[in-house]
Amino acid sequence: MHPDGRRWALALLVCGAGLGVRPGDCADIRHAPGPAVTVQLMDVSTGQPARNAAVRVISDNGTRCMRAPCPTQTKIWKGTSDSQGRVRIPTDSVQTVTDIQTESLSGDLIEDSEAASEGTWVVELLPLDSTYADPPGRPRPLKLIDAATGKAVADAAASFELRRGGGSQDLFKIRTNAFGYVFLPNDLPDGALQNTWVIVAGYGATHVDFAWAAHRTRLARRPRRSQLLPQ
Repeated sequence: MHPDGRRWALALLVCGAGLGVRPGDCADIRHAPGPAVTVQLMDVSTGQPARNAAVRVISDNGTRCMRAPCPTQTKIWKGTSDSQGRVRIPTDSVQTVTDIQTESLSGDLIEDSEAASEGTWVVELLPLDSTYADPPGRPRPLKLIDAATGKAVADAAASFELRRGGGSQDLFKIRTNAFGYVFLPNDLPDGALQNTWVIVAGYGATHVDFAWAAHRTRLARRPRRSQLLPQ
C-alpha cells in the first residue's frame, strides 16, 4: 500500500483518539462547521486516495413524495480532488441524503465518512459496478465493525461459514484490509446469502446480512473468561 494510503487509513482507525477531533465529530459530517469541509477520498478496495478525480456530490433533504411537486431541495455540486485525493465541499451541499461519486467510485457521504483530523474527513468509496467485468461482476464488499467501539476491525483474519441444517461448511478465509473490508465473490454458493456467518478471533460468531445496503456487519466481543466466573 502507498504510504499515503497507510497514513489516511491509520487516521480513520483512530478517529477521535488524540487527533484534535471534537467529541461527536466522528458521528456525522453534517455537523462539520464552516462554509466548506475538506474530505479525503479513499478507494477502500485498493487503499489508495482518489487523486485528481472529477467529483460530483448529489444531495437532498430526504423528502420522498408519491406525486409532484416534491420539495426535495436537490443540489448537485462538482469539483476536482487534488493530488492527495482531497477536495473541499460546501457544507450547504451536505444534506440529509448525500451521495459522492468520481468516474469510477461512489459512496454515501453521510454513512461512509469519519473525521480523521481537525477539519478533514475520510470518505470510503467503493468501485462502481461498471468497473468490473460482467460476469463475474462486482464482488460483495463487507465491512466488519467492533460493535462496542464502532471502529473497523482492521487487518484481522476472518472465516466465513455456511450454516444450515445443523451443520456448517467453510466458505472463505480472508483478512480484512486497513478499513475493515473484505471483498467476497459475487457468485456465492446456494443458500449463502441467507445463512453465512463470520468468525473473528475475540468476537462471537455473527450472522452476515447481505441484504443490508450499508454492507456492514457489527461484531460483539466475547466476554473474557474472568468475566464469566462468579465473583
